[in-house]
Amino acid sequence: GAAPMRRVPRRRLTVTSMGRRFENNKMKMAKSAAAYTKKAAYIGKKIAMCVKEGGPNPDGNRALALLMKEAKSMGVSSDVVARNIKKASEKPVDFKELTYEAYGLGGAGFIIN
Repeated sequence: GAAPMRRVPRRRLTVTSMGRRFENNKMKMAKSAAAYTKKAAYIGKKIAMCVKEGGPNPDGNRALALLMKEAKSMGVSSDVVARNIKKASEKPVDFKELTYEAYGLGGAGFIIN
């Protein structure tokens, strides 16, 4: 006689547009986008201060040249850097670097830049 036919289990189709996998992926993407935005905003403010102090040319502005290197090492795109330099050189910016001293619990001292 013929051998009995084995039933092969079907695989379920995985839908990635809803469910836990989608939510986890969405949260991971949002987290990395927020981190990049934070870096780009930090670099943008520093660029504005450097351009205000020494001009938009990195050849004559050593602080700006160093900041451009820092932005490249942080993964901020050169397009974002160029856009911030252009924006800072067109209109005056009012960013200042301040340092605060504060005391926390137990008399622990903090220096906040």
